[in-house]
Amino acid sequence: RIELRPWNISVSLLEPGTIESEIRRKNLGEDLPFKGLSQEAYGLYRQMFDTYEARLMAMERKAGSAQLTTDAIVHALTSVTPQSRYVIGSYQGLSLGTFRRYIMPFLPDHVQDRGKIKALEKAPVAVAVE
Repeated sequence: RIELRPWNISVSLLEPGTIESEIRRKNLGEDLPFKGLSQEAYGLYRQMFDTYEARLMAMERKAGSAQLTTDAIVHALTSVTPQSRYVIGSYQGLSLGTFRRYIMPFLPDHVQDRGKIKALEKAPVAVAVE
């Protein structure tokens, strides 16, 4: 926004949280992006990979409608006074705007990292059925 201000060009940022999308559903089952890794490479991130599908499905259940993004885009393009930033969707069921404005600024990086690690540890582990 700052770089384009001298030319009077308005820029609006769209920051979507978790939004319903086919993109996530395309990365399930055998289409998982990490399925082709060697055992050694997979082992480095096993905890994250083993819970990936369960976490993805949990996010999908809390996802906001794609209409939220569409409405924000239409508003940004057609409004005489568009917002400089559109924060859309949710984060673990909490409004993404609320989370980013009132919670994240007060959490040091190491606390945020610890929260992400705990979320990974609590995620259900996918069990292979043979």
